[in-house]
Amino acid sequence: MASTIENLAKMTENLSIEPVYNTNWCDMPEELKRECIGKMGFDERLALRFTAKTERSLVNSENFMFHDGGFYMHGNHDYIPAKKLQKYE
Repeated sequence: MASTIENLAKMTENLSIEPVYNTNWCDMPEELKRECIGKMGFDERLALRFTAKTERSLVNSENFMFHDGGFYMHGNHDYIPAKKLQKYE
C-alpha cells in the first residue's frame, strides 16, 4: 500500500498542469470551425477571411447580424447612419 502511494506521488509530480493542444486550426473539422466562427466578432471574422480561401468561404457561409452602422461619404466626409437609409426599390 505504501509503495502504491509513493508511485502515485511520483507520477503526479511529473504531470503537466498546462493543457496540451496538438491540433492546428487547419486540422480541425469544419463543424468545429463553424462553431468558433459563430462566436467571433466582426474584426476577428474579417481577419480570418484574409488567411485562406477555405476560411473565407466558411466565414461567408455563416450569418452575421449588425446592430448598428453607417456609411461615410467620400469627398464631403458626411456620416450617414444606417437607420436613416431607405430601402432601395
